[in-house]
Amino acid sequence: MNFQKTGHFHMRGIKLLLKLVRTKLIQVMY
Repeated sequence: MNFQKTGHFHMRGIKLLLKLVRTKLIQVMY
């Protein structure tokens, strides 16, 4: 198994999720 590859993938996923959460929060605020 390639740990570095999976770790990078998870980091990207987390960043995408944070972006989605941020946009949703902004929509709720305004």
